[in-house]
Amino acid sequence: MKKIYSILNLKKVLKKNKKNKKIVLCHGVFDLLHIGHIEHFNEAKSYADILIVSVTSDRFVSKGPGRPSFKLQERMKSISSLNIVDYVVESDSGSAENIIKNIKPNFYIKGSDYKNLSDDISKKIIDEKKAVEQYGGKIIFTKTALNSSTELLFKNNMIFSDQLTQYFKKISNKFKLLDLKKILLKIKKLKVLVIGETIIDKYSFCETIGKASKDPMLVIKENNSKIFLGGAASIAQNASKLCDNVTFFSKLGLKNNYINYIKKKLKDINFKYIKAKGYSTIEKKRYVDELSNTKVLGIYDTDQGQTHSSDYKTFCKFIKNINNYDIIIVADYGHGLLNNEIIKKILKRKKNIFLNCQINANSRGSHSILKYKGVESLIINETELRYEMRDSITHIEKLVKVFSKKYKIKNIIVTKGQSGVLMYRNEINKLIKIPGIANNVIDKVGTGDIMLSIISLFFAVGKKDEISLIAGSMFGAKTLEKYGNENVVEAQELNKFFSTFLR
Repeated sequence: MKKIYSILNLKKVLKKNKKNKKIVLCHGVFDLLHIGHIEHFNEAKSYADILIVSVTSDRFVSKGPGRPSFKLQERMKSISSLNIVDYVVESDSGSAENIIKNIKPNFYIKGSDYKNLSDDISKKIIDEKKAVEQYGGKIIFTKTALNSSTELLFKNNMIFSDQLTQYFKKISNKFKLLDLKKILLKIKKLKVLVIGETIIDKYSFCETIGKASKDPMLVIKENNSKIFLGGAASIAQNASKLCDNVTFFSKLGLKNNYINYIKKKLKDINFKYIKAKGYSTIEKKRYVDELSNTKVLGIYDTDQGQTHSSDYKTFCKFIKNINNYDIIIVADYGHGLLNNEIIKKILKRKKNIFLNCQINANSRGSHSILKYKGVESLIINETELRYEMRDSITHIEKLVKVFSKKYKIKNIIVTKGQSGVLMYRNEINKLIKIPGIANNVIDKVGTGDIMLSIISLFFAVGKKDEISLIAGSMFGAKTLEKYGNENVVEAQELNKFFSTFLR
């Protein structure tokens, strides 16, 4: 008997078969089917004649990088093998609302851990309850004890590497989930200012046809494209998901007409910007071969130029009130927005300034972290640090100490790709190391921006270094799994990720 259906086909089947029959709906990720789920389904079936289980599609599983451990089809197939389950359907959404509206179940069944609705950070259970009741149904919470798929996967080393699992077990002896919740409440109240260059990251997905017949030229066929916020705009966008009060100051060009798109994406932010009439908003376009998932070409439009005198006055007027903010995040990619005079004015504020001063293909040779000498906190990748120090040999732990002394920086966070993150706190001569979390690398663009956004917020409310670095690394790893800034920070995902190993 066929059990797995699309929502449209399931509606047709139910129309024929549900006369005088009551329907019960269970919903979840079900990343590892276990006895707790089976007991949950048994109790759910006792309320109705037809048991439907909706399963969250892979792209909406928000439990951190590398999740789900089992793909959608595997999860659906395992549930459909249970005799007690009548139908299985994909839920291609962040909640069960759409499934509820289509099926209109008599009963929506959730585990006892959802009984206190306010405990759900996402508040999705409240919307689901309203949807059920709207169609005359009722939400019921089962009495059976639900074991956690995540907990079972973690204990059996099925989510992280052995090294990372052991590290998280050590962390669980030092911190509790309640510590995270207290930190997130403090972050929510922060007054944040982000300053820096807005970048549009455009990805054109293409088919590589081959070499042209008459010219030594690669020929590609464009299929579709996507655009994402990048640079400082990405930092502001992600910070606003954890903070209620974020102000962003930048410069936008009028030539390539991205302003409405940017403003729409930053609608929850106090967005201030300089209009550069004769210039373009920075656009970085990358051509990606769809078959190999490889970038074949990059074309950058970075004609913003240096900050003009009128813009400089606007900038100075804005940063005059810089001390009104709890934390300042600066993103300088070397495209001309932040000149030496503006940087000096920003650095007069000594406390809670976090910097990403990035060297890239466009700014290499003309851009340096030296201009930010004395900044409190810096995030930098290992390649950039070695470039600044002109040293490719010295061990990174020794080199970061020399770098910190040379540039008089109190806190330096060095990202080392899949090898993890290293933090050096100069004042107390302390090195903190976090193993690499990422295990699925698609695109590295914007990872440092996301990490800076998260780490700076955590660091600003209390020097829990390891928790800050883990949170930043977690979202950095999520960013690596997709192109551009597609994985925007969500507090609920942060909470679910930490609940994997904290209790």
